[in-house]
Amino acid sequence: IMVAKIRTLDDYYPLFNRLSRFFIDNFDLEIDPKFQSLLEQDSKLITVLNHGPLFGPLAYTFVPLKIICESGNGHRSHISIAHRLFYKVPILKSLMKYISQLDKGVSFNELIEIFKTGNFLDFFVMPEGDNCNFGNGKDIQPFKSPRFIEMAILTGCPLLLVVQQGAEHWAYPVKLNDAQLKFFSIFPKTISRQIKRTKTLSIPTLPRKLSNLRVHIKVYEPKLKLSDLSEDKVERMQQLWSEADQVRKTMQKML
Repeated sequence: IMVAKIRTLDDYYPLFNRLSRFFIDNFDLEIDPKFQSLLEQDSKLITVLNHGPLFGPLAYTFVPLKIICESGNGHRSHISIAHRLFYKVPILKSLMKYISQLDKGVSFNELIEIFKTGNFLDFFVMPEGDNCNFGNGKDIQPFKSPRFIEMAILTGCPLLLVVQQGAEHWAYPVKLNDAQLKFFSIFPKTISRQIKRTKTLSIPTLPRKLSNLRVHIKVYEPKLKLSDLSEDKVERMQQLWSEADQVRKTMQKML
């Protein structure tokens, strides 16, 4: 499941450092002091990033990596996840393997096992997923799944919330009229529901250099504990969604 050669964050640093200079003129960072303390303890972390517009991750996903490496903690290694379809597209497969350090899409239980037993200290996730295609490109959109919360609880890891503001300039929000909304009602529910909620499509533009990017990093300890988790699957998901909603509200306040 894992790639043959596991890379450390230091291995990624040269590329992402060049990207940072290419896309960003200036960073405005607000960093929770607890973050450095966790790094010094070599703690496992689940990093939860907001997505912003479609190309938003190009602007800032390297920021926590850059901070980690420049603080002398680049020996850490990571895994991340992407849609399984990406691993089946020849052009994207190699890129996904490079980014995620996984050879293929994995199940939730496989992911838990890899993160708990492997030498990985970091897991990166963007829970908004393709909901980034709706809304104004800035607000935190509804999460696709709350299971990153379950992962944090099962592995005993804190969440590292990373929120950017600035990349919303890489999208053009298009308000939809009633006729257009009716047209989108024929689409799958995952799309039509978000269209009905936001009445806005986030149309990506070509990335251009940003004069300033604000990034806020905050450590979040889930209030939901392992002993609280219900054995009933339906009730358990309700618990996870409730905690995930608190995470989303916290990230919205960080903007």
